[in-house]
Amino acid sequence: MRGRMSAGLIQRLIEAGTPVALIAEVALLAARAETVAADAVAERRRARDRDYRRRVRAGDGTGEGDLFAAAADPADSVDSADSVDSADSVDEAPSSPDKESGFPKPLPKEINPNSPAPAKGARKASRLDPGFVPHLAGQAAEMVERWPPGRLDREIAQFRDHFAKLPGARGLSMDWQASLRTWLRHADDRMKDRKDGSAGQPAIGRTASAAIAVFGAPGEAR
Repeated sequence: MRGRMSAGLIQRLIEAGTPVALIAEVALLAARAETVAADAVAERRRARDRDYRRRVRAGDGTGEGDLFAAAADPADSVDSADSVDSADSVDEAPSSPDKESGFPKPLPKEINPNSPAPAKGARKASRLDPGFVPHLAGQAAEMVERWPPGRLDREIAQFRDHFAKLPGARGLSMDWQASLRTWLRHADDRMKDRKDGSAGQPAIGRTASAAIAVFGAPGEAR
């Protein structure tokens, strides 16, 4: 018989003619035994948790074998007539073992007391501010000074439009001044390629060259 007296058991005692006063006394004794058993289980768990935290603070750690031993502690399983399901009647402390695994719940602040805190003032990625003002100096300034008039303004406008329409993380940057310098360097490379004739100039094949040599260029008088 478990700690609680079920309604079915009480009904059978009544049908058997057991005096109501005796039934009430037995139910009271069972409830007291249930409370004692629950208190004992809770105290054992609290003691094990205190020991676990003490060892963590001391830097000893808790081995995997100790955790499994704690989870399988037979003192926490109650099967006698005076027992009770502790999950139904014991209010566990905030740091009590997890109900499913039986392992002590982690204490992050105590386990990692020396973990570095996030640096104050650290920059975070953000979207381009509509009021962004470019600041060019050094090599970047010398580079754009060689550009045709109005080219720098067009590139900056394209830079703003491009990143304004990019969704999610693609439209973020930790340093928008650096992102702009990268954009302008690519633009300068494209201008140099066009100036050198390495872009947009289709090569004439040998067959076409031979035909021009024999028949002349299109529209040329023969």
